[in-house]
Formats: sequence, structure tokens, C-alpha cells
Amino acid sequence: MKRDQHCKELNMRMSLIALSAALCAAATPAAAVDLGNGFSASVGVSGVSDYRFRGISLSDTKAAVQGSVTINHESGVYAGVWGSSLGDSVEPLYGKVESDLFVGYGTEISPGTSIDLNATFYTYADSPSGTHSDYMEFLGSVKHDFGPAAIKVGGAWAPSMKATGDQDFIYGYGELSAPIPSTPLTFRGHVGVQDLGFASYTDWQLGLETTLGPVSASLSYVDTSIGRGSDILAAGFTSSYDNVKAGVVFSLGLAF
Repeated sequence: MKRDQHCKELNMRMSLIALSAALCAAATPAAAVDLGNGFSASVGVSGVSDYRFRGISLSDTKAAVQGSVTINHESGVYAGVWGSSLGDSVEPLYGKVESDLFVGYGTEISPGTSIDLNATFYTYADSPSGTHSDYMEFLGSVKHDFGPAAIKVGGAWAPSMKATGDQDFIYGYGELSAPIPSTPLTFRGHVGVQDLGFASYTDWQLGLETTLGPVSASLSYVDTSIGRGSDILAAGFTSSYDNVKAGVVFSLGLAF
């Protein structure tokens, strides 16, 4: 697909400034190891058939390897790093590896209701010099349990900086999860809206997930509004951009 460098960079930023790793179907599972003094550590690795971030593939609809290390405190404070391999189409601007450094706080504020506040710094250590690819995002969510089911709403804000094209980017989303009776499966639905300043788009996801001991797996259908008359196209993108087309994503993770 032909497009000028300005549109290419906006496209990559649109792909990358969009929920925290926790929203992705490819989210790495985590198991806790007691470190003493109220601290614990969780480590996870996973393989995904397609690294989708807010509906957009960052691995060119191909497989990616991901991992995470998180240190938690019983107070609710946590910090860690999450990483993933990237596809060839983003390499000219971001390199081959994404590393997300995060710190946050999560707690239950009333029976069945919990909040999570998070600051994440997205870094690309092997990105070409002068591309200004690193950026910061602030995220927050509220979750309420309705018996075994749960609803979560949240949002993210990336303040204006060079990596965002001097635009404030805002993302809002809602999620529903519920176990399927008499099965080990959980249904999860997600819908979000990404405002890029110059344009916006919607992403959605429907899937099933399960966990058996340290192993977790998920299968999801992921799609976006891009390619069907969205204002993203008006900004210079075409429906031939494969990384925004609907797709099925499978993930398999191991926590240790």
C-alpha cells in the first residue's frame, strides 16, 4: 500500500497508542511467588498467533512471543515490565521489540468493586534514531462483580508529545466477563473507542478463555471500524491495510 511517511508514522502511532496490556487477548498470565515482607513476584510467558493491540495487529497478523515480570505489594502497589516481539511493518519506526514499564495501584474500594490506576511507559530500545517512538500513557479502570460475572469500564490518556504527533490521545472501553456454566470456559467481550485527536475508531472483541493450573489459553475474534468508512480512512488510510482487518487470535500462556 502506498502512503507518505507522515501517514505511515501516524498509522504506527495509532496502532501503539491505544489499553494496557491487560486488555489484550494475548495478555500474559501470572503466578505469584512470595518474596516476604508483603512482596510477591509474578512471571509469565506466552505465545500468540497475532499481537493485537486495541484491535490492530502489531505483528503483521503473525505469531509473537511475549513475557512479563511484575512485583506486587500487599498494599496494592505494583510495578513491572511487559514485552513483545513486533512485526516487520512497524520495525522502521519502532524496531523489533516493545517493552512496557509500568507502575500502578489496585484495591477493592467496596465489596465486589475494585479500582486500578496505572502509568505505563512504552519503550522501543532498538528503534531507529530520531523516530521519537517512546511515549507515556495513564490508565484507570473500575470493575464490579455480579456474582461470577463482572463488568469493567476504564480509559487511558496519552498526553501530547512528539510520539503522538503533538496530540492528546484518549481511549475508553467497557468489558464483560462471565463463566459458561458446566464448562471451564469464561466468555469475555470488549468494546473500546480510540480518539487520536485527528480521527477516531472503534475496536471490539469476543472470545473464550480458560486456565488450568499455570497454563492459560484464549481464542478471540477481533475487529475494528477501520476500513468501513471511518474517519481514519479520511486521514489517508485504505481498507487494504491488512493489520486492521478482522481476525481470530489464539494465545497460550504459562505462569511460573
